[in-house]
Amino acid sequence: RTGNLYFSEWNNSESCGENNPHRMWRITPEGDGMDTPWREASNCSNGLDLDSEGRVVVAENDMITRVYPDLHMDTLLQHDDFWEINDVTVASTGDLLFSNFSRGDVDYVSAEGVASRINENFFTPNGVEWHEESGLRYVNHQGEIVVFDVGENGSVSNRRRFADDGGDGITIDENGNVYV
Repeated sequence: RTGNLYFSEWNNSESCGENNPHRMWRITPEGDGMDTPWREASNCSNGLDLDSEGRVVVAENDMITRVYPDLHMDTLLQHDDFWEINDVTVASTGDLLFSNFSRGDVDYVSAEGVASRINENFFTPNGVEWHEESGLRYVNHQGEIVVFDVGENGSVSNRRRFADDGGDGITIDENGNVYV
């Protein structure tokens, strides 16, 4: 975590590919990287997070990948049931939480590969995050943000409204402040 800013350039097109690359950018604290994409043709990359070793974890249409500084990649998750993965967050343990925008689901996959679906009648979940210290999961959903308590096995309970206004994406800083 050197202070780099990572983000996806996502244009409003139905397809990805050579003519519509959906690029990823990395801007350094010195301003390097503003002229050249960090990763071209990134398979509809959307939500990003950093894992505990500072590698970029990416929601890419039908999979979740981990991108290393030299740009080689690992596929962390890919399945026919997951398409239009919108946002992802990764815990220090390697557990993943991600939203499927079109299907309206939020899914959890433990570092051991055990999957569960948080099906709470989301219409368009557009941002997921958790605050490990407090054991809370946040979902940016249809103009509001909801929060859940998290059990030891990844189960959720006690859904409640956190904020009346939502947006596109969500993150939490080291002090537990929520940003949309």
